[in-house]
Amino acid sequence: MRQNKDGDSLYKRMTFKLVIPGQKPVVWQYLAKGKNRGFSEKAIENQLECVIEHINKSFLKLEFKQVQLLPNAYNFICTGKRESLEEKVLGE
Repeated sequence: MRQNKDGDSLYKRMTFKLVIPGQKPVVWQYLAKGKNRGFSEKAIENQLECVIEHINKSFLKLEFKQVQLLPNAYNFICTGKRESLEEKVLGE
């Protein structure tokens, strides 16, 4: 594993996988270009926020569980349909 000048870990790649039952998984994989390059934990967190935002905008009716496999790899697994506000109010 690479390290930057401050001693922080740098990762060669970061991977995000979206798993919806009955469909082919969607994989976003980013590879650091260059021999001595890598992604810091902060860069991975920033990209993770972008991926979460994209999933929430693209799959309005589905709920996902986030699973961290490694510091640079995450899965988002569909857990079913998201409850709407109307269903929550009627269910009380």
